[in-house]
Amino acid sequence: YARTDPGAHLAEVSAGVPGPVVGMLTAAALEGFQDVTWGSARAFATVGLGHPVAAAGMRDLLPWARPGTINIFVVTEAPLTDAALAGALQTAVEGKVQALTEAGIGARNMTGLATGRGRATGTASDAIAIACVPGASVPFAGTATEVGHDLAWAVWTAVSKGIEAWGPHGT
Repeated sequence: YARTDPGAHLAEVSAGVPGPVVGMLTAAALEGFQDVTWGSARAFATVGLGHPVAAAGMRDLLPWARPGTINIFVVTEAPLTDAALAGALQTAVEGKVQALTEAGIGARNMTGLATGRGRATGTASDAIAIACVPGASVPFAGTATEVGHDLAWAVWTAVSKGIEAWGPHGT
């Protein structure tokens, strides 16, 4: 992404689209996006792994070699309350991290740390958005709930497929 005015850019590309509009920046190839429905949840993901990091790793100031963003947009048929939307965000993050961990994606900012763990939890520029139908009557969306379970599976599957499509050499 070469522009420095993402707000203005979003306004340009969404002109004429009824609002509100959510925009996410990515350098990942959009034709490789993943679209997964699981129960009441649908997850869309673009996966770029050129810069995988661990959230609690060392601050990484090395230049980025390739695009490295995981963007996830989740839509659920459940009318979530604000608190449930926060829970859904946590559940989506957990699904993403599970996919990265199971794929064995290493974090480039863990070299030399005593922990020896070194698994990526994401990239330095990931984004997640959750959308739901109006009504705000479902109070929870954690992994123990039906909506949370559906959401986690949709995200995990979409990110896992995106990791597979990215390939071992970032193709």
